[in-house]
Amino acid sequence: MLLQDWLGATASEVIGLGRVHLPPAPLAKAVLLRAARINSAGVLAHGAIIRRVRTVALADAEHMVLPGQITDAVTISALFRDRRAGLSG
Repeated sequence: MLLQDWLGATASEVIGLGRVHLPPAPLAKAVLLRAARINSAGVLAHGAIIRRVRTVALADAEHMVLPGQITDAVTISALFRDRRAGLSG
């Protein structure tokens, strides 16, 4: 799984959240969204696409959207779908 390869993390659970099309839709390919429950991230893989990891509680991540601390569409879509699926408790 990519979590282990890229983040050095093991997920205790992975939940499918559906897919989202990146702009310019509908020409773009769909991205499959998943939520993963992990305890911590390990060492990032050398040359991984992910440059930095910051662990925050889900509620904190949701609060980071409005002031613009989180701005990418895939993350915002995942947070929304997570809440709709009832995972954010």
